[in-house]
Amino acid sequence: MQKPSDLNEKQWQAVKSQARHLLIIAGPGTGKTHTLTRRIARIAHEQKGTAYVLAITFTNKAAQEMRERLTKYISESVEDVEVATFHKFCLGILRRYSSLKDYRIATSVQVKEVSKSLWPHLPERERKQKLEDIGRTKSCALKETHSEVTSYNEELRKQKLIDFDDILLETVFLLEADKTLLEKMQETYSDIFVDEYQDINEAQHKLLLLLAAKQTGVTAIGDPQQSIYGFRGSNVKFFEGFAADFPGSEKIELSENYRSASHLLKASGQISKKGRILGVPALEAKFSGHGDLIVHCVPSEKAESEYVVHQIEKLVGGTSMFSQDSKRVAVDDHGDFTFGDIAVLYRTNAQQKVLQEAFERSGIPHQASGDKLFYEEKEVADFLEDIRKDTRKPVTLIVSDLKARHQETGRDCFLKMVELVQKAKSRQEFFDNLFLERENDTLDQNVEKVSLMTLHCAKGLEFPVVFIIGCEEGLIPFKGKGDCIDVEEERRLFYVGMTRAKQRLYLLNTQKRMAFGRVYVPKPSRFLSDIEETLKRYEEGADLPRKKKEDTQLNLFGKI
Repeated sequence: MQKPSDLNEKQWQAVKSQARHLLIIAGPGTGKTHTLTRRIARIAHEQKGTAYVLAITFTNKAAQEMRERLTKYISESVEDVEVATFHKFCLGILRRYSSLKDYRIATSVQVKEVSKSLWPHLPERERKQKLEDIGRTKSCALKETHSEVTSYNEELRKQKLIDFDDILLETVFLLEADKTLLEKMQETYSDIFVDEYQDINEAQHKLLLLLAAKQTGVTAIGDPQQSIYGFRGSNVKFFEGFAADFPGSEKIELSENYRSASHLLKASGQISKKGRILGVPALEAKFSGHGDLIVHCVPSEKAESEYVVHQIEKLVGGTSMFSQDSKRVAVDDHGDFTFGDIAVLYRTNAQQKVLQEAFERSGIPHQASGDKLFYEEKEVADFLEDIRKDTRKPVTLIVSDLKARHQETGRDCFLKMVELVQKAKSRQEFFDNLFLERENDTLDQNVEKVSLMTLHCAKGLEFPVVFIIGCEEGLIPFKGKGDCIDVEEERRLFYVGMTRAKQRLYLLNTQKRMAFGRVYVPKPSRFLSDIEETLKRYEEGADLPRKKKEDTQLNLFGKI
């Protein structure tokens, strides 16, 4: 085998390794997906037509990207590779072999309705907490659970529903109970590849151990310093225990970073170094230039949003007649970036409202992820329910209806559903694929809009310019009302946010903020002090002119 020119030595070592089990530690920007896909392609090509391989990801976007790359590398062997998220893979097993094959996936709206019927006396916050507790319990793959999980499941089953966590849990139970089916699954795949291994939970861990109990090889790739889903039951201990789970495994570390400028990489490294995860190699910057790390404090959350808008206008060279009129941006300043180059990250969805209001006033085109998926909005949900009930309607007519609705509303979500319908082999598969969409899948990186999203949603993405707002105690690290702080996971989450930036990173905090109905004076995040002062550039004033009411009407873009 000859090393391809697009792989460095460590990546090539991982691709060509003959180890049955392989753990690849790959920090941000080290070519994780590229390396994993190349390894899958090599193994699938070498055993073409003799065995299947399974590649498991955590998001639909990651799965789609992997399929596209594999088609490019091994078009003749790509049919021997099954690429799916954990949930898509498990749902396929349930649809073929379980008594739940005809059950629908419950949307979050339906789950909330179930919780209301079970605990009508509780306020919404406490019902939400119960649902989170139930989710964590299911992620542990426990057969013996407390009564609230039992009553919750019974209510779901009455309505022929399974929730998102059931998809994994019920698959594990099925394989444990049906030895014949388990052996069939074990004999199907010669190799299993798992992306983002640091984020697996107990149920996913059990599933992998079941599938790989005989001769199946396991390649896992990820970064323990990006383990950020503990609140969902994920545990970095599975990453750390890989060698014990899969004896004789090899470990390879990727440390050459091709994403972030050196100062940004050094600053994020100082954040991670203060954490408890040891044995992860320091990253080496391969990106040209030092980059720019700006730390700025503003009077309030409204001023924070206006500062973000102001900076974006300068970065892209002005977005409105007002920005030029007010001397915020020079008329001949075309900027160095586009809207699609920029992301604004925050810890909670509650921070989004003020931010979006500022963007709408300025006319900056933007897209936002949220805690509510497009198919759960009433207009879309009602439309989908009509389709579900009319079982005689052919797929061609469903496509026509979706296209017509797109023409009426101008909403891209209806075109997205057209794609899902056309890819599906059945009506059920269309609804399955739709309801397996998560908030991570809703943003489109190919459009010229600024992306607004939580730090969790930013995982796996990258942008030339990143703003992280709310770098304050209580937000970063996060402390909910009456909750304690998981400082280590919050540190890792901040690290994830910082490492999304390629060239420029803004870290913002406020002098006062509104939370739980009151104004308070937050302290700057403790994480800011972990960054070496020589890497930071401070801005003393926001330099924002006061907007006149009539000036907002001069916006060239209008309300997006």
